[in-house]
Amino acid sequence: MNRGKFVESNDTFIGGAHVHRWLKCIKDGIFPPEIYQPFDAYGAGGIPVWSKKLYESAGSLNYKSINLIVGDFRYGNAVLTDNKATKLMLDGYAAVTTSLINSENDILMMQRCLSAIKRWNEKFHGALKIVFWDLFFKQYNHLGELNKSACELYADVISKHCEFNVVDFQPLHKYKFRGLRRLFIDNSYHPSYIGCLFLHNLLIENKDVLESYCSAVSYVDNIFLNYAKQITEHSIKPVLILGDSIWISSLLRYLCEQSYSNLASAGLFICNIDDKDIGRNIQDIRNLDKLGTLRIVLISPNPELAYVKLANKTNLDKAIWQKVKCINWEAKASHVIKNRKQEPRFSFEDKNDESLLVDFSIDDTMLEFDPFGTPTFTGLISLLDFIKKMILQGILRTTFS
Repeated sequence: MNRGKFVESNDTFIGGAHVHRWLKCIKDGIFPPEIYQPFDAYGAGGIPVWSKKLYESAGSLNYKSINLIVGDFRYGNAVLTDNKATKLMLDGYAAVTTSLINSENDILMMQRCLSAIKRWNEKFHGALKIVFWDLFFKQYNHLGELNKSACELYADVISKHCEFNVVDFQPLHKYKFRGLRRLFIDNSYHPSYIGCLFLHNLLIENKDVLESYCSAVSYVDNIFLNYAKQITEHSIKPVLILGDSIWISSLLRYLCEQSYSNLASAGLFICNIDDKDIGRNIQDIRNLDKLGTLRIVLISPNPELAYVKLANKTNLDKAIWQKVKCINWEAKASHVIKNRKQEPRFSFEDKNDESLLVDFSIDDTMLEFDPFGTPTFTGLISLLDFIKKMILQGILRTTFS
């Protein structure tokens, strides 16, 4: 069990990997100190809400407020195969066994999860606030539509269990899915930096749901916009960051349409070269540049393949694209992941040539816990800062002149 106790506090957060990642966010110093209110926290990756140790941790001290972040109700579903597991609150079970996922087992695990929450509610009633984080976001498929096949819809759980003090996310339905997905980093719904700020605003500062969301996204949007202004101020020319790295897709995930437009207005453009509209997008950006020059940096795990992709999708020869400097985020990330005794779950070309900006380095604070090379908010900001320095040093020269 990972615990973060920063000062004596009347508030605690309890949960699985979501809280565990939040602790990392704080310990790495990326939680903004000017709005951070201290609290205790207990969390471990993949731990179910019916964990005995988790339950007892909350009862070990007299907290005024206990915020229970409920993850995937399937966590610990291997318990279904253990005939000796007769008690409700148990330890020794974690994560999801995919071979056990089916409608019947999902119903059993949902029932077990709700029974455990009832136990929590009976013991901590009055102090307990419940956040059905995964259940809310799981309702949306990749198109952002309600997934009617969910075992129990979020609204059903809320209405059937009015005895629970649930922090209701339903006002967020007013936003498009692209706006909501800014709150988590992956298909397991682990909170992003914006998601952590949102929960902090909601549960510690006691703002309402919509105010908490707007405050969180506004805070982060302003950080990105300030970096865009700094980068283009030093560049004089517009700057295009493009590539097929997870760094690019992660940054774009943090942006809604308006925040992307604000960066573009400041002269900073972000493009995923796997986007089917990449050729038109690049042409549009070139047309915006009246002087016909751009400063460009490529971020890719395989620069040679990326140059070929760009040549095929635009009217520019590969030789022109090879003039563009490249940062290989994945190659750098692989070393950190291996130091964690994990195997990187992505492919990359690890070689140095004159097009690579090899001075950039990655440390543990810049990567999420996963083996995919996903950047933390610190990782996103650190690379933007590096690009700014490269412009100042004259390394990122103009291309397409």
